[in-house]
Amino acid sequence: MPGGAVAHGRGPPWCHARPGPGADPAAAAFGGRRQWRGPDQRGDERHLGAQQHRTRRDLIVTAEGIARETGLAFSEARPGQRIEGVYRRPVELASGRFAVIERSRDFTLVPWKLALESQEGRVVSGVLREAGVSWTIGRGRGGPSPS
Repeated sequence: MPGGAVAHGRGPPWCHARPGPGADPAAAAFGGRRQWRGPDQRGDERHLGAQQHRTRRDLIVTAEGIARETGLAFSEARPGQRIEGVYRRPVELASGRFAVIERSRDFTLVPWKLALESQEGRVVSGVLREAGVSWTIGRGRGGPSPS
Protein backbone atom coordinates (compact mmCIF):
# COMPACT_ATOMS: atom_id res chain seq x y z
CA MET A 1 0.00 0.00 0.00
CA PRO A 2 1.32 3.45 -0.74
CA GLY A 3 2.70 5.63 2.06
CA GLY A 4 0.68 4.87 5.19
CA ALA A 5 -2.66 4.20 3.45
CA VAL A 6 -4.85 1.74 5.30
CA ALA A 7 -7.22 -0.55 3.44
CA HIS A 8 -10.83 0.48 4.05
CA GLY A 9 -9.76 3.16 6.53
CA ARG A 10 -9.78 6.92 6.69
CA GLY A 11 -6.01 7.25 6.75
CA PRO A 12 -3.07 6.05 8.78
CA PRO A 13 -3.92 4.58 12.19
CA TRP A 14 -3.19 6.71 15.24
CA CYS A 15 -0.12 4.65 16.12
CA HIS A 16 1.49 5.51 12.76
CA ALA A 17 1.11 9.27 13.11
CA ARG A 18 4.24 11.12 12.07
CA PRO A 19 5.13 14.00 14.40
CA GLY A 20 6.43 17.29 13.07
CA PRO A 21 9.99 18.48 13.76
CA GLY A 22 10.68 18.83 17.48
CA ALA A 23 7.36 17.22 18.49
CA ASP A 24 7.08 14.42 21.01
CA PRO A 25 6.30 11.19 19.06
CA ALA A 26 4.21 9.70 21.89
CA ALA A 27 2.14 12.86 22.25
CA ALA A 28 1.55 12.95 18.50
CA ALA A 29 0.46 9.32 18.44
CA PHE A 30 -1.87 9.60 21.43
CA GLY A 31 -3.21 12.91 20.14
CA GLY A 32 -4.18 11.16 16.92
CA ARG A 33 -5.85 8.44 18.96
CA ARG A 34 -7.83 11.00 20.92
CA GLN A 35 -8.88 12.67 17.68
CA TRP A 36 -10.17 9.35 16.31
CA ARG A 37 -11.91 8.42 19.57
CA GLY A 38 -13.37 11.87 20.04
CA PRO A 39 -13.62 14.00 23.16
CA ASP A 40 -15.86 11.54 25.00
CA GLN A 41 -13.33 8.66 24.48
CA ARG A 42 -16.09 6.28 23.31
CA GLY A 43 -14.76 5.70 19.80
CA ASP A 44 -16.65 5.51 16.58
CA GLU A 45 -20.21 4.32 17.31
CA ARG A 46 -20.60 3.27 13.68
CA HIS A 47 -17.84 0.70 14.16
CA LEU A 48 -19.86 -1.09 16.84
CA GLY A 49 -22.98 -1.09 14.65
CA ALA A 50 -21.01 -2.45 11.70
CA GLN A 51 -19.52 -5.19 13.89
CA GLN A 52 -22.97 -6.22 15.14
CA HIS A 53 -24.21 -6.27 11.54
CA ARG A 54 -21.31 -8.55 10.46
CA THR A 55 -21.91 -10.86 13.44
CA ARG A 56 -25.62 -11.15 12.63
CA ARG A 57 -24.92 -11.71 8.92
CA ASP A 58 -22.41 -14.45 9.81
CA LEU A 59 -25.01 -16.04 12.10
CA ILE A 60 -27.67 -15.98 9.36
CA VAL A 61 -25.34 -17.48 6.72
CA THR A 62 -24.35 -20.26 9.13
CA ALA A 63 -28.00 -20.87 10.05
CA GLU A 64 -28.96 -21.16 6.37
CA GLY A 65 -26.34 -23.90 5.93
CA ILE A 66 -27.59 -25.78 9.00
CA ALA A 67 -31.19 -25.44 7.76
CA ARG A 68 -30.23 -27.03 4.40
CA GLU A 69 -28.33 -29.78 6.24
CA THR A 70 -31.09 -30.62 8.76
CA GLY A 71 -34.28 -29.66 6.93
CA LEU A 72 -35.33 -27.57 9.96
CA ALA A 73 -36.21 -23.87 9.92
CA PHE A 74 -34.02 -21.35 11.71
CA SER A 75 -35.61 -19.33 14.51
CA GLU A 76 -33.53 -16.36 15.64
CA ALA A 77 -33.35 -16.01 19.42
CA ARG A 78 -33.98 -12.64 21.09
CA PRO A 79 -32.74 -11.34 24.45
CA GLY A 80 -35.14 -12.31 27.25
CA GLN A 81 -36.41 -15.31 25.29
CA ARG A 82 -36.57 -18.75 26.92
CA ILE A 83 -34.60 -21.31 24.90
CA GLU A 84 -35.38 -25.02 25.21
CA GLY A 85 -34.37 -27.93 23.02
CA VAL A 86 -31.75 -30.57 22.37
CA TYR A 87 -28.17 -29.36 22.26
CA ARG A 88 -26.77 -30.81 19.04
CA ARG A 89 -23.30 -29.31 18.58
CA PRO A 90 -21.17 -26.20 18.66
CA VAL A 91 -20.46 -24.14 15.53
CA GLU A 92 -17.57 -21.73 15.09
CA LEU A 93 -18.34 -18.29 13.71
CA ALA A 94 -15.97 -15.37 13.24
CA SER A 95 -17.58 -13.79 16.31
CA GLY A 96 -17.20 -16.87 18.52
CA ARG A 97 -18.69 -20.26 19.25
CA PHE A 98 -22.45 -20.82 19.14
CA ALA A 99 -24.62 -23.76 20.20
CA VAL A 100 -27.14 -25.41 17.88
CA ILE A 101 -30.31 -25.95 19.91
CA GLU A 102 -32.82 -28.11 18.06
CA ARG A 103 -36.56 -28.30 18.63
CA SER A 104 -39.15 -30.42 16.80
CA ARG A 105 -39.64 -28.08 13.83
CA ASP A 106 -36.83 -25.57 14.09
CA PHE A 107 -33.48 -24.74 15.64
CA THR A 108 -31.75 -21.70 17.04
CA LEU A 109 -28.15 -20.57 17.50
CA VAL A 110 -27.16 -19.09 20.85
CA PRO A 111 -23.82 -18.22 22.46
CA TRP A 112 -22.03 -21.39 23.54
CA LYS A 113 -20.85 -21.99 27.11
CA LEU A 114 -18.49 -24.58 28.57
CA ALA A 115 -21.41 -26.03 30.58
CA LEU A 116 -22.79 -27.41 27.29
CA GLU A 117 -19.67 -29.36 26.35
CA SER A 118 -20.80 -32.67 27.87
CA GLN A 119 -24.49 -32.15 27.08
CA GLU A 120 -24.58 -33.11 23.38
CA GLY A 121 -27.88 -34.87 22.60
CA ARG A 122 -29.47 -33.82 25.89
CA VAL A 123 -32.33 -31.41 26.57
CA VAL A 124 -31.18 -28.00 27.77
CA SER A 125 -33.09 -24.86 28.59
CA GLY A 126 -32.15 -21.35 29.44
CA VAL A 127 -32.88 -17.69 29.05
CA LEU A 128 -30.99 -15.61 26.50
CA ARG A 129 -29.55 -12.49 28.08
CA GLU A 130 -27.36 -9.72 26.70
CA ALA A 131 -24.31 -11.39 28.29
CA GLY A 132 -25.16 -14.91 27.04
CA VAL A 133 -27.46 -17.70 28.17
CA SER A 134 -28.18 -18.93 31.71
CA TRP A 135 -28.49 -22.69 31.11
CA THR A 136 -30.41 -25.40 32.96
CA ILE A 137 -29.58 -28.95 31.96
CA GLY A 138 -32.60 -31.26 31.63
CA ARG A 139 -36.23 -30.21 31.80
CA GLY A 140 -36.18 -28.32 35.10
CA ARG A 141 -36.21 -31.38 37.37
CA GLY A 142 -34.12 -29.74 40.04
CA GLY A 143 -30.80 -30.91 38.53
CA PRO A 144 -27.62 -28.91 38.26
CA SER A 145 -27.98 -25.39 36.94
CA PRO A 146 -24.75 -24.22 35.27
CA SER A 147 -24.73 -20.58 34.29
